[in-house]
Amino acid sequence: MPTSTSTGQLGDLQLTSISAIEAFNREGVSDSDNTPLELQRGYAYVDSRQLSQEFRLTSPRTDRLNWVAGFHYFHEDLDAKTASAALDNTYVSRYYNRVAYDQTSESYALFGSLTYNFTEAFSLTGGLRWTRERKSIDLNRVANIGQAGFGGGDWWKPGNVTTPLGVTAVQDDSNTWSDWTYDVTPEYKLSDQARVYLRYSKGFRSGGYNAGVTTQSTVATVDPEYLTAYELGFKSEWFDGRLNANASAFYYDYSDIQLNIVSAINNQTVSRLANGAQGEVYGAEFELEAIPVENLHVNFGLGLLHTEFTDYTSGSNDYSGNKFVRAPNVSAVIGADYRIALNAGGAIILGTDWDTRSRQYFFTNDQSQGMRSGGYTLGNARVTYELAGAKSEVTAYVHNLTDKEYRSHTLPGGYQSAGVMFGDPRTVGISVTSRF
Repeated sequence: MPTSTSTGQLGDLQLTSISAIEAFNREGVSDSDNTPLELQRGYAYVDSRQLSQEFRLTSPRTDRLNWVAGFHYFHEDLDAKTASAALDNTYVSRYYNRVAYDQTSESYALFGSLTYNFTEAFSLTGGLRWTRERKSIDLNRVANIGQAGFGGGDWWKPGNVTTPLGVTAVQDDSNTWSDWTYDVTPEYKLSDQARVYLRYSKGFRSGGYNAGVTTQSTVATVDPEYLTAYELGFKSEWFDGRLNANASAFYYDYSDIQLNIVSAINNQTVSRLANGAQGEVYGAEFELEAIPVENLHVNFGLGLLHTEFTDYTSGSNDYSGNKFVRAPNVSAVIGADYRIALNAGGAIILGTDWDTRSRQYFFTNDQSQGMRSGGYTLGNARVTYELAGAKSEVTAYVHNLTDKEYRSHTLPGGYQSAGVMFGDPRTVGISVTSRF
């Protein structure tokens, strides 16, 4: 992704421009039934083109009243196609379906932030942002009428399906959402090494569309999602930066949450985007980073988290009380790197890190035992040879050092997806990095 950042002075003010362009294209064919049998095939294609531009004007940070003002623009064109089929086999009747859509997203934002230093110890920061987002979609889904037949060539192309196809879902829609978001943050310096802060903020995520449709009844436009957040934090640096200690406690209040509801219908996995649920999150995070002896760097992080949908109904089902997706109650990481300088220049760096997390769920609506992952711990190790000048390095690594078997995802039951996806086993490799 090409990115360009440039700065210039307008008197005492600094003008910053950040420009970025990104292009992404991927196409693949898969055995989508996840079994050794020839049951189903899957196809996916996506082509994305993005560009963004931001301008920021900043006053000197040393001023008692300092500020930032800016403008942000984002544009994306997305072309996507997915298809699935059961070809000729003795287990599943032949079928074919294909979803194709073009989606355009455009966003404008004006933002500003003010910081006033009442004293050397106490400051107050306030930020305000207005965002306008416009999205449009042109979607079409077709499926076989009667048992599907296939001719020669690529099975995923509609022209190679020899039996009639009927349109099962269409959407040609355009929507615009806009809103104000803000934050207020008082901060107090306890000393030159430690400070505390309290942050209150409100944000929103714009609406969108359900691209995983199966019938016209699953076509949907979701409303924006809103978040009100409260955070109390402590940050500190000790012993000339050799020890950093941070901690925070937070509470998040969500409304109109956008949800991806996944279920098995007629032996097929169906994904549906919807919103309307309310939820809350609260917890705490702790971080330590230290250089206890020369050339040894260690870090530790601990997260404690509670998530809950306080009001969540879908049809006649009430899922209130369910947990958020992929949000373990406890997570922790510990790591260390030791650097050995070489007489000829460069260095050898020995490193390891270990990550542990408790039970987590894959879906908001189905949190039965088969639709979740138990807790697990993963460890990695690496040896890096850093060349003189520190611009190039070669690393030999081992990921999942203990060869732990753990679930990375699970799909609801259906003959094409009654399976469990596992994380990578022990993996050994070499990487080369150069910096210019």
